[in-house]
Amino acid sequence: MNLATHYQRQVHRDKLSQLIPVESYDPDTRCFYINDGYLGCCYVSHPLQSGDEAITQRLNVLYSFDNPANSFMQVLLMATPDLQGKLESIAALRTTKQSVLRESLRKRIEMLNTATARPIDTNAVAYIREFKLVFT
Repeated sequence: MNLATHYQRQVHRDKLSQLIPVESYDPDTRCFYINDGYLGCCYVSHPLQSGDEAITQRLNVLYSFDNPANSFMQVLLMATPDLQGKLESIAALRTTKQSVLRESLRKRIEMLNTATARPIDTNAVAYIREFKLVFT
């Protein structure tokens, strides 16, 4: 893969409205009507970093509901390079009068911000992202 193709794959972003074509939304029930005739709901969370038997049992309960015929559930893992809100929260939690610590924090935030657009290591092409798990 050439560099231009690799760059295009990194910067291309699908809008959520393209992935889930919602026609209308009811804020009271938090349900939405999708343009292909389905009624849906959505739950957004942070992905788990590990799992065990208890997590497996909880997920099995989620999948064992007696849903209507032709029902389905989709799970979408979304990644975004937009870390600005998270980085601002980190900075707000770590206020200090010590200039060495302030400078260290500034450099760390700068490194994380830079790593959203350029890999941290030239040997492993990995970018910093915030991940969200979307159940619909």
